[in-house]
Amino acid sequence: MRPLLESRARAGVAVMNGKIYVVGGLTTREKRAYEYDRLNSVEVYDPSFNIWLPIAQMKVKRRGSLVVVRDGRLVVIGGNAGPASMEVYDPLTDQWKYNCSKHPFGPRKLLRNMRGSGFEGAVEARL
Repeated sequence: MRPLLESRARAGVAVMNGKIYVVGGLTTREKRAYEYDRLNSVEVYDPSFNIWLPIAQMKVKRRGSLVVVRDGRLVVIGGNAGPASMEVYDPLTDQWKYNCSKHPFGPRKLLRNMRGSGFEGAVEARL
């Protein structure tokens, strides 16, 4: 697997339609001692071509987000933007919608539905 286009740590990760999505995180370049920038950039890995591609950026810079796939879309919750902060990515339009609290699977409802499902934590990865 090739390295990411932008080196990052504490990114959210999900797999959708056979592709790996890496969402936000922290830069690995220090601004000052032990101070790093949060990212709103997103990359997708296509294993068929062994390539990372940038996709539309999130509206909010996030690190350590919970990322899940729901109804063919990525749902990103929290990540230093508050637990009620949510963005939904539609791969068909390459667009993010921010804080969809009126969406059928708003952040609180989505988290409530996940309790007891065996997936109650965020995935952190360093690729």
